[in-house]
Amino acid sequence: RGRPEEVVPSLLTPLELADEVKRLEREVAFLREKSDRDPRWGNTLAASVWSHVSVYALSVIMDELEPTLTAEISGLYFDRENCHLGGRPVRWDDIAIIRAIRN
Repeated sequence: RGRPEEVVPSLLTPLELADEVKRLEREVAFLREKSDRDPRWGNTLAASVWSHVSVYALSVIMDELEPTLTAEISGLYFDRENCHLGGRPVRWDDIAIIRAIRN
């Protein structure tokens, strides 16, 4: 099994990331208006950013975690072709938003 096609995008540039954050903020605000306990907004958000989260997580695993672990455990490595979070994002069945105020 190779890496799913939807996990292949590269990391976003800072400008692309800012645009994506603004778009997602608008989408989350719209979905939250429907219901604070409706998990669909979280699932929509996860689906929107999953490929970017997966690419970022993979880069952290390969560039930061793997060198540390391989220095401690001989023979350990991550297969760069088969190490990924998969093409399907996490899903929530229930979600609650609790507002916290930091002083």
